[in-house]
Amino acid sequence: MGVIRASLMLTVLLVSVLSGCLSVEENTLETTDPESTDCTDPSTVEWSVTCLFPPFELADADGNNHSVLSANGTGRWIAYVSAYWCTHCQPTLDALDRAVEPGRLLVMNKDPTDDNMSAWKAHMEEEINRTLNRPFLHAPNVTNLLGVEGVPHVVLVDNLTIVAVRVGLWDNPERVEQWFHSEQPVSGYSSQLE
Repeated sequence: MGVIRASLMLTVLLVSVLSGCLSVEENTLETTDPESTDCTDPSTVEWSVTCLFPPFELADADGNNHSVLSANGTGRWIAYVSAYWCTHCQPTLDALDRAVEPGRLLVMNKDPTDDNMSAWKAHMEEEINRTLNRPFLHAPNVTNLLGVEGVPHVVLVDNLTIVAVRVGLWDNPERVEQWFHSEQPVSGYSSQLE
């Protein structure tokens, strides 16, 4: 618990130094004080909204390094949590890939036993019948810190802060794009929101 709190405090310090402030634009979700927000108890899908995204530094299937700070440098971005064995994750990844601009989607593996990201990426490309120019990251530690249990799990991040979360099959690229660009994206189970 102390390591998580120390990581959060370091991230807050970095955000303060790098961006000047932690608040987001008016009419959007406001960032709360990490000391008063319980970012470790996933009792609902929305539990993590306003929490800072956990720090990470991971190599993708091609050997390129990715971190929470490099992802944040692109502006708003998505951490897509999935697993090799998840068959209904394929249409969700297809919709995300069609809707989200290059450089703003990280595909994160939740399964600690399956660390071959090249094979997983090739499998997903075969399933959706096209090349995916997205980083595939072996990230079970990050997904555990996020409290991810069900997949697919879509986490929308802006200014290092989680602004919305969607869980479950979501295969509508137009709706994904609207949600990604919304000033007030809605969190919840995709089946209940469509």
